[in-house]
Amino acid sequence: MKFNYPLANGLTTMPGYPVFKGAPLADRFLSQYGTAPTARDGVMAEAGDAVIKNMIVRDDNFNPENFDPDKWHDKVVKASELLDATNPDISAFKDNGGKLILIHGAADQIVTFQGTIDYYNQLTDKFGKDPLGKFVKFYMVPGNGHYNSETWNMQSDILGALDQWVVNNKSPENLIVTDGSEKTAGRTRPLLEYPAYPEYKGSGDVNSAESFISVTP
Repeated sequence: MKFNYPLANGLTTMPGYPVFKGAPLADRFLSQYGTAPTARDGVMAEAGDAVIKNMIVRDDNFNPENFDPDKWHDKVVKASELLDATNPDISAFKDNGGKLILIHGAADQIVTFQGTIDYYNQLTDKFGKDPLGKFVKFYMVPGNGHYNSETWNMQSDILGALDQWVVNNKSPENLIVTDGSEKTAGRTRPLLEYPAYPEYKGSGDVNSAESFISVTP
C-alpha cells in the first residue's frame, strides 16, 4: 500500500505480505479462530478495523471498507506516530551500551518481514553498515512464521547470545536454530546475518546445519 503523504519518520508505504514465500495467510485473513470466513472476520481485518474505527474515525459503526486514508490525513499520521516503530535514530540506545538482535521469519503471516528489512536499511543509512554491526544484528529465518509454523518453528538461545554480547562483549557468532515443528522437530540450520541465507552444500544430512553454507545474494 502506498500513501499519498508521509507517515511517522517519513514512511510512505506499507510493504506487502509474503504470500509467495510460504506464509499461511488464509487463517489470518479469511477466517477467525477456525470459523467460516465472512467479509471482515479475519484476525488481521479485526485488528485493522479496530484502529480505523476506534482510533482514527472514532465511530464504532463505521464500515472500514469505506475508509479513505486521504480524507483522514491528520488522524492517520497521529496514529502512525503512536503505533509505528519506524524511527531509525536509536543513538541514545547505542550510547548507553545497548545491543539489539532483530529476528524475523520469512513466512511471518502477521508482520511482513519486508518492513523489518526496510527498517534495518534505515538503520544502515543512519549509522553505516560496519558501525551498526557493533550493536545491531539482523537475522532472517527461512520458513519461520509469526509463531508456531508447520514449516519451521525456530528454537534458539537468542537471549543467551544477547546476554553474552552485553555482559562480555562477545558478539553473536555461529548461531544455530533448531526446528521445533511437530513433524520435523530436531532439524538445525545456521542463523545468518541478513542478507546472507543458508544454502545446502549438495551433500550431507539435509537436516543438519553443518550441511549448509552461508550465501549472499
